[in-house]
Amino acid sequence: MGLPAPSAVNPPLILLVAAGFMLLVVAAAAMPGLRAARLSAATAISRGRSPGLGKLSRRSSAIVRMGLPRHFGLGAAAVGDRPVRALLTVVGVAACMAALTFAATFGPTMDGFIKDRGTWGGAQDVTVFKAPGGSPDQVQTLLSQSPEIAFSVKSSGARYVMPGQAKALAVMGVHGDAEAMGFRAAKGRWFAAPGEAVMNAFTAKELGIKLGDTVRGTVSGTEMRLTVVGLMNDIEVRGFRVAWSTLAAATPHMQPDTHLLRLKESVSHQEFVDSLNAQAGDLMLATFLGYEADMTPIDRTIGGFSAVIVLLAVVGTFNTTLLAMRERLRDTAILKTLGMTGAQITGMVFTFAGILTVAATAVGIPLGLWMQEKVINDGIGAVSGFVVDVGILDVRSVVLIVAGALAVTFLGALVPARRARRLPVAAVLRSE
Repeated sequence: MGLPAPSAVNPPLILLVAAGFMLLVVAAAAMPGLRAARLSAATAISRGRSPGLGKLSRRSSAIVRMGLPRHFGLGAAAVGDRPVRALLTVVGVAACMAALTFAATFGPTMDGFIKDRGTWGGAQDVTVFKAPGGSPDQVQTLLSQSPEIAFSVKSSGARYVMPGQAKALAVMGVHGDAEAMGFRAAKGRWFAAPGEAVMNAFTAKELGIKLGDTVRGTVSGTEMRLTVVGLMNDIEVRGFRVAWSTLAAATPHMQPDTHLLRLKESVSHQEFVDSLNAQAGDLMLATFLGYEADMTPIDRTIGGFSAVIVLLAVVGTFNTTLLAMRERLRDTAILKTLGMTGAQITGMVFTFAGILTVAATAVGIPLGLWMQEKVINDGIGAVSGFVVDVGILDVRSVVLIVAGALAVTFLGALVPARRARRLPVAAVLRSE
């Protein structure tokens, strides 16, 4: 239209984001700031770098007395000394694990949905339309002579008028075993008896129809009641798919005008279509159903977000572990004086970080699956009307995610552990 291109820089938005982050930082600093302001100078000097004695220290002592090896027990006790800080770190690591869970399940779930053509009405490889005035028997005879066909079902559609709806819906009668061909409901089941129907999920959402509901309408003036037993992501029929006997009860003279074909594995779809159209002449028209989608851009985007969150988890674990070890410089120096080895000190630090990870596991994995359900069915599904079988994690995936989270936390604890191992005992204890 000749209009100037909008600027990529939006000053009000930049200022709004900056102000939002500043407010977030101030809110995060408010609690420790107020606590530090109320702390008396004498108390602060007497505590020094060691945790204060009280309820939290008694909890830590109980952990040490659980019978674990001493260096493991001391690492576990460090978690109980600062529960709020430990909880915040658990939240950060849980967010990391939720992102890893989401990334590990979202791509395969959507890829499986796209490739599972039966749930969106595309189980056939080739669709054959009978020409107006053509003979159904001639079409059937020609198709029966094609050895390339593995499965075949016939269908025909009619207008389904519902009371109170301005537009009529479609009702497609299916003659043959469509379920054996690969058609299936995304939610519920495929129809198995007269009067049962599988409904377009988006249409059902628009009309407020749920599984098990019975709808009333007319076909060619004849009443037809349908019980919705399944929902599918139908991209061809904005309405219902029913057994042929259900449609024939209202339109006894109707004959199938469409053939849905599933070809054998070794058959070229395009070559079969070209050959069939050459033989059919004006009798019918065959079309090849081609559909492909590339999930690579989406997978890369999700992977990028996951990498950022993993980096934040590493930084958060490093910060928490470093603070915990710095508060225990004196204790660590005494332990080294009493004979604790460098490997035991590293084990103490890693135990501290590992417990936080184990606690985050119970939160992060369910959170990631919940995120997937919300994004796919409550997010994408709310717009498109699609119903998707959300992927679940197998044991191998859970083990990989937990191992990845442990690697993240141990990476964050590596520097504090190294500093604790190299702690100069004399420099720390010379003021005692």
